[in-house]
Amino acid sequence: MPARRSSTAAPAAEAALLPAPLRAESLPRHVAVVMDGNARWARARGLPSAAGHEAGRRALEETVRLSRAWGVRALTAFAFSHENWSRPKVELEFVMGLFERVIHESVAGFLREGIWLRVIGDSSRLPVSLQKTAREAEEATRNNSQLDLTLAISYSGRRDIVQACRSLEAEQLPAVAVGVLGALLHGHAVARLRGGRLPGGPGLLPEQGEAVRCQEIVAQT
Repeated sequence: MPARRSSTAAPAAEAALLPAPLRAESLPRHVAVVMDGNARWARARGLPSAAGHEAGRRALEETVRLSRAWGVRALTAFAFSHENWSRPKVELEFVMGLFERVIHESVAGFLREGIWLRVIGDSSRLPVSLQKTAREAEEATRNNSQLDLTLAISYSGRRDIVQACRSLEAEQLPAVAVGVLGALLHGHAVARLRGGRLPGGPGLLPEQGEAVRCQEIVAQT
């Protein structure tokens, strides 16, 4: 695994970017953001939805820049949920094209800045060209270690939990206590989201010991 930058303190020039109440050593290692409300933002200003998505792109670029400068270890952006597929076709085509363009145009900068890019979610529904662009970007930036950036596109937290349960079922595990099953589910879900590299944290995924029954979850899907 590539060597990691020390997280004890940001360089003086980077720390100067922090708002006065914040301290670099107190910042979280992994930050998750939900990119929601782009279309509403545009409508409120009498603009087409495309303008809102472009504004969302600019906001994400600024978030990536500040996260890297402040020493945040990982940034996960939930950019397009599984439920968003119900949007109008013309909007979906624009958003998918925007994702592909942004990923393609960002690779060179990510290589300079040491940013590793991953795309998670149900890739089977994405345009083939976007799938290819995402795979190539992940491979090109794999060895970067300054910031781990994950874009969740066509992502569903429920689907990830269901897939984790099905993985446990496929392993034909014997009957276990609820606490142990919760711990196993937590481990599988974390592994899927982290890709073996991202730092976890409470509140993002089921905690160990939760009363989770995989059979019931899978049966409801």
